[in-house]
Amino acid sequence: MIAAVLVAACAFAAVFLVAAAGGGPVVQRRLAEAAPHGTRTTEALQAAARKTVARTRRRGRRALPGALGARLAQAGLPERPWILVAAGAVLAAGGGLALYAALGDLPPALFVAAVGAAAPFLWMEVRRRARMRKAGRQFPQALDMVASALRAGHAFAAGLEMAADETPAPLGRELRRIYEEQSLGLSTGDALRHLATRLGTMDGRLFTMAVIIQREAGGNLAEVLDRIRETILRRIQLEGQLRALTAQGRYSGWILSGMPVVLGLLIWFLNPGYMERLIDRPVGRALLAGAGGLQLLGCLIIRRIVRLQY
Repeated sequence: MIAAVLVAACAFAAVFLVAAAGGGPVVQRRLAEAAPHGTRTTEALQAAARKTVARTRRRGRRALPGALGARLAQAGLPERPWILVAAGAVLAAGGGLALYAALGDLPPALFVAAVGAAAPFLWMEVRRRARMRKAGRQFPQALDMVASALRAGHAFAAGLEMAADETPAPLGRELRRIYEEQSLGLSTGDALRHLATRLGTMDGRLFTMAVIIQREAGGNLAEVLDRIRETILRRIQLEGQLRALTAQGRYSGWILSGMPVVLGLLIWFLNPGYMERLIDRPVGRALLAGAGGLQLLGCLIIRRIVRLQY
């Protein structure tokens, strides 16, 4: 049974990697479907463009397939929530069955199954936050390039294209996607709203609202972008100062969270008989589970206290 579960997990991982590797931009996939043999005629390109615009508008009406789909987009992953759910199910079943077959005890197996089920979502969340943080650091430079292009007399779409060419991923890829959506007939407002949804940051929402309001009310867009850039730079500077001031609380949380685990392992190696009472008896296992739950609750409280909200 364990071998079958491991084989199924490996097969699912292979399918997931293939699907993730093939999940390129929508425009490229549509063009490839329209001209599979390299003969990209004008009619095929127009058909691909119509399909892409229709699909993008449908996504705009339904926003994204739920909150999980939005987080997948913000993490730069294919918008397929079932992949994470299936991966969590496979890891939970494989880890839980393997540990239950090895130890014959149900509570540790259930704990490992819970960790396996949450692992794909935790990985997605870590990737999402890292991507959002990196895009936030790239935003001021991209806004400066767009504003410079506008002052030089170029159109807004041309400024986006220049910024997309000069900005690395992830922000450069998102700006390129806006330019492609506009080229295929999507309105600038809808394309910018999609950008704000995919980025999930305050900078993206601020940029989107500024451009949409300027297009409706008029004004100097280059000056507006300069002010937004200055605001973002000041926010980044303030965030750095606040992180320096809260560093003591964050490191205290890490130390207090890891100290019981380190002390438990140290006592286990120095005097195994002393710790076996906690593991062999049901009361000891219940006490360990309660201590772990309280430790996790304390970590969440400390994280909530030192978390920056703006």
